[in-house]
Amino acid sequence: MNQKERQESILNKIKIQESVTTNELVEEFKVSIMTIRRDLHLLEESGYIILNHGGAVLKKDGHLEHSMMYKQSQFVNEKKSIAKYCASLVNDDETIFIETGTTAQAVANELTKKKNLKVHTNSLSVINTLSRFSNIELFVVPGKYRELSDGFVGPLTNQYIQQFYFDYAFIGTEGIDLKYGLTAPDLDDALTKKSVVEQSKSVIIVADHTKFNNVFTHQVCKLNQVTCVVTDEHLDGVILDEYQGLGVEVVKTY
Repeated sequence: MNQKERQESILNKIKIQESVTTNELVEEFKVSIMTIRRDLHLLEESGYIILNHGGAVLKKDGHLEHSMMYKQSQFVNEKKSIAKYCASLVNDDETIFIETGTTAQAVANELTKKKNLKVHTNSLSVINTLSRFSNIELFVVPGKYRELSDGFVGPLTNQYIQQFYFDYAFIGTEGIDLKYGLTAPDLDDALTKKSVVEQSKSVIIVADHTKFNNVFTHQVCKLNQVTCVVTDEHLDGVILDEYQGLGVEVVKTY
């Protein structure tokens, strides 16, 4: 492996994990610590990473998406509270769509207690979870795999979705804003979410408090197309009042 290939491998590793240590890179690539330090300095000079004591982290701005590995470690208890509330909305025998994201995955975990649900999903992690339960009729949505979503998106996904109607859709989002509604950093992801919104009787947005007042490039829908937004207890009261004051139903869970 030459220097360029090694640096590409290091950068890919950081993109997935969001951080690395110098020692783990030395062990993985079987080179000296000085070689790894030179690689990291070059990657930092290129603007991809930020060096810290003992390693490096991925350089981010407000319009970049976190990896699924990072998301899974954030607000675990809060996501469980959101999921329990969402599961309470669903009755046995209904048809639902569970979209991608770690909060939507938490909803799927809670829905395993229901009977005779028909669940459509484009989330690989939801597929892996619900495939173990005989009380759920699982429909796997096709499409192009997107690593940052851990699910399937794109034209084939949208064509499938447009053939069905859903009692409930549980949709995760990167951004919620009063003016711009739901937004996403990826066009395919945004268009797939848009298709789900259009085919659903009740659209439930599941999002922790950090997603509020964030705007990304691609719009999914306006907030008047959403039934409610379910979030966690840490949402600031001023933000809650702003949204509710304009007729957006926001539910804080505890």
